[in-house]
Amino acid sequence: MRDFDKTNFNDVNAIIHEIIHSFHGIAVLDTTVYEEGITTAAADVVLANLISSGKVPNFSHLYLTLSKNSYNSYNNSLSVPADSEAFYNSDNISKFYQMAGMAWYKLYEADHAFFKKFNEDYYSHIQNGETGDDSLVKSLIKKNISTIEGTSIDSYLSSQKVFNPI
Repeated sequence: MRDFDKTNFNDVNAIIHEIIHSFHGIAVLDTTVYEEGITTAAADVVLANLISSGKVPNFSHLYLTLSKNSYNSYNNSLSVPADSEAFYNSDNISKFYQMAGMAWYKLYEADHAFFKKFNEDYYSHIQNGETGDDSLVKSLIKKNISTIEGTSIDSYLSSQKVFNPI
């Protein structure tokens, strides 16, 4: 931590991202793309709040930088791996992070309390011995969000490659 620089975007973003990973304790999301997606989206929310409160400099950008057109292009052309080794070793890893983060960020935009509600629900299921699989994640998303950008949550989830990794 001696070389941490609060004026360096990469330092600040990395620390926030890794701290957010630790908040779920034993309730790690089942697929890497889910885990990294919600963490990336939440890190941008936290960083934006820190910037607006003057705690860190107003960086020129947050981590998520995809335009809607680029997001749609990636979503139509890339297959996102469910396997963590394939995810982290892919030449498309930076695109996967952007796609996953944007998909989860859209859920946050639909309800700014979504991350809190989702994580509380998810954690309680894991504490009760349930498996944190794809089905549980999607059911809890559906419990908390009904529409996104004028479309049903079912349509949204089925059309997003990050919620249907292979």
